[in-house]
Amino acid sequence: MPYRFGRIGLLAGKLTPAAIVLLIVAASTIAGCVPTDSDGTLPPSSNNSQPGSSGTTPPVSGLPSGTVIIFDFDSGSTPAGLGTPLYVESGGLSATFSSPADHAAFSVQNYNSTFLNLSLSGNYLIQNSVFQTYLHIQFSQPVSNLSLKFATMESHGVGNVGDPTNILLTAFMDSAPAIPVGSATARGTFIDDIYPQGTLSFSSAGQPFNFVVIEIPYVIVGARAFIIDEVTVIIA
Repeated sequence: MPYRFGRIGLLAGKLTPAAIVLLIVAASTIAGCVPTDSDGTLPPSSNNSQPGSSGTTPPVSGLPSGTVIIFDFDSGSTPAGLGTPLYVESGGLSATFSSPADHAAFSVQNYNSTFLNLSLSGNYLIQNSVFQTYLHIQFSQPVSNLSLKFATMESHGVGNVGDPTNILLTAFMDSAPAIPVGSATARGTFIDDIYPQGTLSFSSAGQPFNFVVIEIPYVIVGARAFIIDEVTVIIA
């Protein structure tokens, strides 16, 4: 350190006063820089992330019991192409959509970006990887019921699955390492869409939850990836 300051002092002795001012301003600017994402926004902080989740815990809200909230990924804050972790607010309730496989294990897309023939309207959240992973959803206030539309990414016909693969939802209070509040499974139906689609619903029977894990249980033949849309919750 003394050697560095000696060299700087020597250099300053050879500079004009104007050059010294410019040097000081440049150094102050560099010292005050904050790293940003490619779009110029601040990167999300993980200082207050919950165990078992990836991303920032949403701020606590105070909605009355029985309030119905829908997250459909169609608002201006969730444009197509945006990847997880996602911090979304709807009707005063905040939710963090994330994955242990982040960054961008899931992303907001629509027909114009995927060209997938689905009955899901507008934007939806699609798994980007073909490898099995989990989707975490952390809510800013406990809820008692949750339902969502889904599609499991698998084909029907000769050489493919006969019955669509199950999708599993497990609910917790605060984080995944805790004892589960409960779970639910569902299986889509092949109709005219490219993938089987259905609705996954869970009711906690009076025990609130604020954190869910959604996954496709491992199967030898079947889906590894999924799509969700219209996540509907009822405040506990």
